Amino acid sequence: MNKFHLVFLFLSFFFINSQDAIKVYYFPRPPLYTVDSKGNVGGIITDIVKKVFEDAKVSYVFMEAPSKRVEESLKVGDNACGIGWFKKAEREEFAVFSEPVYRDNKQNIIIQIKKKSVLPAAPTLVEILSSGLTLGVIEGFSYGGWVDDGIKKNKPKIESAVVDQLRLLSMMAGDRCHYTFISQEEGEWALQSDKNLAANLTLLPVKDAPEGNLRYIMFSKGVKKDIIDKVNISIKKITKK
Repeated sequence: MNKFHLVFLFLSFFFINSQDAIKVYYFPRPPLYTVDSKGNVGGIITDIVKKVFEDAKVSYVFMEAPSKRVEESLKVGDNACGIGWFKKAEREEFAVFSEPVYRDNKQNIIIQIKKKSVLPAAPTLVEILSSGLTLGVIEGFSYGGWVDDGIKKNKPKIESAVVDQLRLLSMMAGDRCHYTFISQEEGEWALQSDKNLAANLTLLPVKDAPEGNLRYIMFSKGVKKDIIDKVNISIKKITKK
């Protein structure tokens, strides 16, 4: 066999395997999903997902994409998934959810320091949403069923934007909105990592918040069932450790 044939076989093998690899969509949202200066993907949830796919022996490739594009890809049946998503009935119309991979800490709000006196030190959800303050949200995001339902019922003032979490917090520091909902771990990371945010924003617990939201891998219905089954077996194994 000459060198040409060896190169051809290698490229064919690489092409076939790259075609079979599941696209794993993420978007930077520290500390859940992070990207370092060399382009290496990490973070709390991302690291769990890496272990799960490797244990399941499923070929995958990470791809950065905003949440709206992830949903569009899954709706057309791409061989793909999004990681760390909340399970919602409307999403189950076009996606298959794995076993849970992570549970957030309890819900907090991150609020402008100059506006925190409008609320009690540990406000309830209704007190927050009926305060007259402007809620900042990422377009297309779910904040978990409990918060999403509260927003629909109480109809607070909303500033919606197609941005990531850190840009939304920067908008808040710049007076575009007054507060947003955030898990404790995300809020603490943001304030510890950015002096400008720490100087302008603070975290408040939500008094009546239920247990933290569960996060899942959200697969396109185009992903083979046996792949999802293998991933679920590995999730149970990895998350028990």
